[in-house]
Amino acid sequence: MSAAAPCPTDEQLAAYIDGVLSPAESRQVAEHLASCEDCFELYCETARFLVDSSPAPPEDAELAAALAGKGVVRFPTLAERRRQIVQWAAIAALLVVSAGGGGYLQFLAAPSPLTTVADKVPNRAALIPSLWKGPTYRGTDEREGGQLNEESFHMGVHLVNLPVTLRAENAKEAEDEVARILQLLQKQSFTDQIQDGYKGVTAALANGKSPQSLLPVVDRLAGRTGDPESVRAVYDPLSLDLGQWVEAGRLSSLAKDPSFFQEADNRKFLAHLIRRDKLGLSETKLDPASLENLEQISDILSKGDLHSADYDDLTRKLEEILKRYYPAT
Repeated sequence: MSAAAPCPTDEQLAAYIDGVLSPAESRQVAEHLASCEDCFELYCETARFLVDSSPAPPEDAELAAALAGKGVVRFPTLAERRRQIVQWAAIAALLVVSAGGGGYLQFLAAPSPLTTVADKVPNRAALIPSLWKGPTYRGTDEREGGQLNEESFHMGVHLVNLPVTLRAENAKEAEDEVARILQLLQKQSFTDQIQDGYKGVTAALANGKSPQSLLPVVDRLAGRTGDPESVRAVYDPLSLDLGQWVEAGRLSSLAKDPSFFQEADNRKFLAHLIRRDKLGLSETKLDPASLENLEQISDILSKGDLHSADYDDLTRKLEEILKRYYPAT
């Protein structure tokens, strides 16, 4: 069953999840799941439903102890088998592909670096008062929560805000954004050269240089041009990109501008992030509320044409993520 082959029927998909297909049939379904996003999404939803709806087997401690004492191993129930199957089949479905096919890479590979995300934010000076600034000083506050690298997320937010202020020719706000970036960099080791670069931006602004003329320097320092001595080399890239994606998306939704959301790389980033988190393939684990917000954002964007109410919903959901990972104090 190739990418162009007919999609498996509901019965075939259910049989695959239950593990009752022959090895050859299972391989065919797995190959198709690795190349057909619609079927893969259906598969994930079905598997999740089975996990959620399968009742847990009753515990009988005395019986278990008695059987163990006689060397008897209890055969797992269908519900237990489904739980086990779902745990490994989601990954197996992506790994068991024909040699050289490579179709699974679109599901397992990390999202592409968002090196142009800030460029898609609407160039509107009216957005400057809406920049997400977070607290100016955070000290050593360590909050419990998801495994997302929060300082990388914070940096991502400011890597969007700085070019926004420069394009708006707002030197004062740009200096403030540089100060926030330097504040974060000072917590990291071996960033003296990067800090000197940002201090040079501040000096140039203070000397009256055009803010927009500094955009190439800022892009290089952020790592958008592939420079090894850049912010991108210091922070967790996925958390950094999520911070950029959320802030750029929020500003775009405030402006009710679809450009950011129509960009293919931005849509792919969101889809990859949700998929990898659901399958447990990402080291950057989101908290359940933020993951739910991202899924709802994906649902809104899938509608195509966005209306005013849609942009308002997007703004609220993106702000909830920002409040979770970068609360103002």
